[in-house]
Amino acid sequence: MLSDYMEIFVFIEKHSVSDGGGGFVEDWVEGSEFKAGITRDSSTQGKIAEQQGVKDLYTVVAMVNTPLKYNDIIKRKSDNEYFRITTSDKDNSTPSRARIQNKQFSAERYDLNQMREV
Repeated sequence: MLSDYMEIFVFIEKHSVSDGGGGFVEDWVEGSEFKAGITRDSSTQGKIAEQQGVKDLYTVVAMVNTPLKYNDIIKRKSDNEYFRITTSDKDNSTPSRARIQNKQFSAERYDLNQMREV
């Protein structure tokens, strides 16, 4: 079964918190956990993207009810690596007649501390 190859991820959410001096700073906190599979994209499109400056391109597969969307930041729990979803959730789902329902997204490795791609 596809879910046997999935691992635990967690949504990373941005929150504004008081800096104690009347201003605010942005902080990142963990949200809900979900299961997904992830592989590094070694396709021709992936290689072209690398040449255009994307360091690592990944494909994320999640169950159809997982609320992933463009620009979401997720963390793989096994190694604390961060990824940013780079595609929309529209038209990435299996057909409704498929026995196993899932969605597929492109993602890139993300440096949460620097708030930029790695």
